Amino acid sequence: RDAFLPARRAALAFRSRMPLAEAAWQAGLALGALGIPARWLGVEALDLHHVAALRDAGPLDGLLGARAGVVPMPGLAPGRPISPSALQRLLECPHRFLLEYLLGFREPAEAPRQREIGQPAYGSLFHLVAERFYRALGHRFAACEWSLETWLAEGDAIVERAFAEFLEQYPLVGGAVRSRERERLRQDLRDLLEHEWSRGGRRFVAVERPFGQPEPVELALGGHSLIVRGQIDQIEVEGERVVVRDLKTGRAHPRLGKEATPDPVLDVQIAVYGLVAARLADEWRTPGRVGAAYVYVGRGPDEREWDRDFHEALEPAARDWLTTAAALLAERAFPRTPRPDDCEYCPFQPVCGEGVYERAAGVLAAGAGALERFR
Repeated sequence: RDAFLPARRAALAFRSRMPLAEAAWQAGLALGALGIPARWLGVEALDLHHVAALRDAGPLDGLLGARAGVVPMPGLAPGRPISPSALQRLLECPHRFLLEYLLGFREPAEAPRQREIGQPAYGSLFHLVAERFYRALGHRFAACEWSLETWLAEGDAIVERAFAEFLEQYPLVGGAVRSRERERLRQDLRDLLEHEWSRGGRRFVAVERPFGQPEPVELALGGHSLIVRGQIDQIEVEGERVVVRDLKTGRAHPRLGKEATPDPVLDVQIAVYGLVAARLADEWRTPGRVGAAYVYVGRGPDEREWDRDFHEALEPAARDWLTTAAALLAERAFPRTPRPDDCEYCPFQPVCGEGVYERAAGVLAAGAGALERFR
């Protein structure tokens, strides 16, 4: 590799003496070999003095304000409701929400894994088999008719059919890989059914119940409101309360230790489902009191449940989070998160650059209104 150094130095020296193209000017300026060309100073996009002046909080920090006043924000008008997953992203990092949901930036498509079913494909497949089971057999299963062994056999048959259909569109390689992934799906559904069977008898209401379609649902939040739409995985009635349940195939987060209390990123999705269930209780003919839970499969069944204290613990926190979300949307304010943990799986980390957390903390500390609420 050192053999190329003389040629590289010669090329750099030539570009410094005769910067014929923009790339040569940019490289020379970055290395300190050239001064700022005069023609850059009259163009805002190139004027480095103008760029330096942008150190004050502004659009590059996601604070759009009146500049984006004519742009309709999701969740603020009936014609453009917002989903619980979008609210989760907004409360995790408003700037990522801006890039994904408002500007439409996405990770490039890539070929699916061939030696296992990756996410989100596996999550969608598991939801499909659970939906088919509950749509066909949910009423009898929830009422604890027949025996658990009968229900497990019914579930196995649904897995076989759904997995065969799935293989027509997902390129798993080899019989051993297909058998392993089929067994993975079968065991996860069995874990779910055994877990649900242990809860005892209850009244099944719906599976994959949509809300906000075609009429969006408005959640009143004091001085704000949010228009929401989405789909609830399972709805049942236990005693004097309706229970909404959301199925997850990722890592479990039971209410233990530091995760015992409400968390906006973990819990806003199930909280919205619970608030919607209370809001539509008369229409759905269900009790007004709500319980809610995430049900995790994949490493043995587990729950993050708010069955007994939804109204006392989760609902007050959720209304505060949703008020913050509505304020961010109304003010067109989408700051970066100051918390490194929120960025662990974010594809936009290179966009934010170094020193992002100190910058984000400073922007929030100096802000008012929605920024003050978010920090």
